[in-house]
Amino acid sequence: MAQYPTVVGPMLAAAILSAGSWRWLFAINIPAALLLFVLGRHTLPFNKPETHSVPPSIFDVVLNAGVFILLFLSADSFGHAVKSSAHQTQGLIQGLALLVAGMGVIIIHVLRQRRKQQALLPLDLLKIPLFRLSMLTSIGSFSAQTITFIVLPFLMLDAWRISAAEAGLLMSFWPVGTILAASFAGRWIGRYHGGWLGGAGMACLAAGLGGLAWASTTAAPGLTATLSLGLCGLGFGLFQSPNNHTIITSAPSQRAGAASAMIGTARLTGQTLGATLVAMVFVLNGENTSQGLSIALVVACVLSVMAGLASVMRVQH
Repeated sequence: MAQYPTVVGPMLAAAILSAGSWRWLFAINIPAALLLFVLGRHTLPFNKPETHSVPPSIFDVVLNAGVFILLFLSADSFGHAVKSSAHQTQGLIQGLALLVAGMGVIIIHVLRQRRKQQALLPLDLLKIPLFRLSMLTSIGSFSAQTITFIVLPFLMLDAWRISAAEAGLLMSFWPVGTILAASFAGRWIGRYHGGWLGGAGMACLAAGLGGLAWASTTAAPGLTATLSLGLCGLGFGLFQSPNNHTIITSAPSQRAGAASAMIGTARLTGQTLGATLVAMVFVLNGENTSQGLSIALVVACVLSVMAGLASVMRVQH
């Protein structure tokens, strides 16, 4: 059900851009958010807080956020240093300093979490091979998806020079494919190993991204881009539900809440990693060139292949 809005979203955005300014894309979310807030207050059940649970300390939250911030800023600094010859030394030193600081924060964070029963970073779950491989699969897939979603507007509007309405309609083929695949993937959970389902999904995603990379070198989208986007959606839908199911069921029942939270962590980590990688590619090659767009899509393809390999490795566990 969550995929239906993703089908309507691109087409609605295209209709808004055809009739008005891009500012309406943000303004329309204000009444929608207020409506959802009112509906949520009246329909969602109230959960009483557990008396024996201990909330994480502010320091642990800061350390957890600092790890990701420092590492991604380090990657961004290295990317700018390689591009700019004038400030190359300064960029490399800054990137190295951020990397060292990030590794130091990781060490402190892990040492603190190892001594806690209700850790913010669930090291006990990451020790489970099936859980760990499922997390890697999720991170790789969402990184590939984020790279693609960032590249597509540049590709469609700048390289192919199609209208906003055509771009919205073309992008809707991805979520349509996801809906079709998800309807079957839910039935296949339990009948087939999640590792095979995830591997097949990532193979479809990689094939679709390869088709998009080839289509990015042409002057118009054509049938190749349409089929590639649909294939990407099929692959993502085939992977997502079985992978989430494996993450939840591979953890002990008393740690189901932490396992569920790690699904969101993997998604956000993958999205942030994908955005950082595509930013580095744009810095090195230029966001409005066919070469930069093609390289970004190839990077996404490689990430999906790596995610597929991690998924298949789960079969032995």
